[in-house]
Parts: sequence; C-alpha cells; structure tokens
Amino acid sequence: MDRDRMCEIVDGVRARGGGDVDRMAVELFDTLCGLGADEVVAFHRECGRQHRRMFVHPLWCAGDFAIGPLGDDLFADLRTHLLFRGLEVVDEVLADLDALAGYLPADLDEVCLAHELAAAAPDAYQYLTGVDLYEAYPRLAASDLPDGHPLGAVLDPVRYAEVLPRLARWRRRRTPSGSRRHGGF
Repeated sequence: MDRDRMCEIVDGVRARGGGDVDRMAVELFDTLCGLGADEVVAFHRECGRQHRRMFVHPLWCAGDFAIGPLGDDLFADLRTHLLFRGLEVVDEVLADLDALAGYLPADLDEVCLAHELAAAAPDAYQYLTGVDLYEAYPRLAASDLPDGHPLGAVLDPVRYAEVLPRLARWRRRRTPSGSRRHGGF
C-alpha cells in the first residue's frame, strides 16, 4: 500500500468518525476488515513508516513542552494522533513544530486514546486470520519501535517558550494559574 492509499483510508475514517477517536477506531477496524489481511498488513507498514518519520527529538521536545513529560507510549500516541489528523498535518508540524499548537485537542485524553487507532490494524488482522499480526510478522513488531533515541537536535528546555511561542501560549491557556509544570528532558 502506498502513502496515498493510506491517506485515503485515514481521511475517510476521520470524516466518518467525526474526529471522535472512539468512533474513528471502530471505523478504521471496519474499513480494514473490508480490505483483507494482506492490505491490513500493508496499511500497518505504511503507518509505521510515517510513525518512524515523526520519531525525531524536536517533535518529542515540542510535545513534552506542551503536554508534559512524554514517555515512549505517550510520544507514540502523539504521533498516532497527528497521523490521524492527516499527513498534511504531519508534514506541517514536522516543518514548523510550533504548528503543533493548532492540532492538540482541548482534552489531552484524546491524545492518549490514539492507541486505539494504532491497535486497529493488529486487531483487524487477528479478526480476519485468527493469528496475531506480530506472530505472523515478527519483524513488523520490531519496526514499530524504532531503535535508540529519536533523530535530530534536542531543543533547549530553557528556550522552549522562545522558540515555540504558539505552543507557549497554548500551554499557558491550559495551565491553571499559580501551578507550575516542568517540561523537558
């Protein structure tokens, strides 16, 4: 499956799900089940390629600044959240990290729920074949988790507000006055 076909699926799922992550996950599962096992694997591979493209320190730092300390799972959820906003969003955020401010939901639990979208392809594959996707394709499981540290320069936490002014404003609106949040590595 190529990038364009994956985008078609993602865009359709987002439109039918109305942006609601739970509905989108159901729509994605149903869509993938209608494609067949080989296409499910191909969709999962292409999503993995896009995930790895976003596995960069600058995005991790920007997410850490906006949301709070990001562990591996929350960083993966953030990347899935962005992917299901569309590849044009991914491209924009990777080109301008401050653009992330326009794509974070009011309820940050929505970012955490993105794991439901990530689970749709393995669940659909198992539904279609009766076999666990990662047992059938062990190398696929390894490719889901990039080795080592993200690529790119680490942003200086002291300069986050300076280099990410829209995210700083977004963060100030979300942080109750008087409370202190510390982001950074």
